Amino acid sequence: MKPLHTLEIHLTDEQKKQTNIQLPFSFMVPYYVPHILPKRKCWIQTDVNIPYKLDPRDLDFIHVNAHPFVTKVNEVLTGQLGFQKTNREEVIYYAGFGGKWITNKKVLDHPLYPMISRSFVPMAQEIEYLPSPEFREKFKEVELIFDIYEDHTDLYVELQVPVSKEVGGYFQRAAILERNLDETIHKVSFTNEELSDSTIIAERLYDLFKHSQPPEELQLKI
Repeated sequence: MKPLHTLEIHLTDEQKKQTNIQLPFSFMVPYYVPHILPKRKCWIQTDVNIPYKLDPRDLDFIHVNAHPFVTKVNEVLTGQLGFQKTNREEVIYYAGFGGKWITNKKVLDHPLYPMISRSFVPMAQEIEYLPSPEFREKFKEVELIFDIYEDHTDLYVELQVPVSKEVGGYFQRAAILERNLDETIHKVSFTNEELSDSTIIAERLYDLFKHSQPPEELQLKI
């Protein structure tokens, strides 16, 4: 299993001669590390490079809380805009997005590629919501992906629209769903100052929900 983050600690020559060594250390958990879900675990694994080692690995499980900005946006969506958070929050692995030499144009043009390409593991945590009564006929579900920086946050909002039975035949609708043509991803950026203001968050997200249009493939068929 590939680690989400690595940290190397080197011993001095004097420390190498000692039998017992205590090495205090600290590190920042990268923003892209998912917060803990019921069926997901996160841990610190210590690998010691010593000769004739019997058990060089040690696992210490840790709990990763959601970033305060994630909590803030969730409060706005559920408390002010009337959306309902589901239990289908998940970490999605994006096969083909990892590595340095990506040539697949479909991958390079994907809205999430700039974010995913920065992490050690090509994945993203999706948080799913059911729309408020006002947008229930417009959207089937809404998913959020957070790309957090030191001074701002890029919020990727995936809008999934219902596919009407009036759109083509059964197999045509099945093809639309199979190719995810019923989904669009929108990027909304917030400064840290803006994320401290619930009104700004609510206005920006409401404006997106209000004025977003169905995917082009569905517009042509309606």
